[in-house]
Amino acid sequence: MKHPAPLVMPNATVYTDGYTGKQYYIRRGYSAEVRQFAAGARVWMDGSSNMPMQKTNFKTRALLNSWLRMMGFKD
Repeated sequence: MKHPAPLVMPNATVYTDGYTGKQYYIRRGYSAEVRQFAAGARVWMDGSSNMPMQKTNFKTRALLNSWLRMMGFKD
């Protein structure tokens, strides 16, 4: 199963895991923070949601990009 196309917003991108349905909100720019939301959560442009989230901070944007490739969101 492939991942659905990411939802691209003006200031962030939301990737959805095709297996679990979890959503990952990633801001553009220098931030290396990932906000993870449960399957079925509604995520708004500012990163807020109708469900609780879990934050992960990578030390660098390069490490974040490596994680995105490992998850299969980027080539």
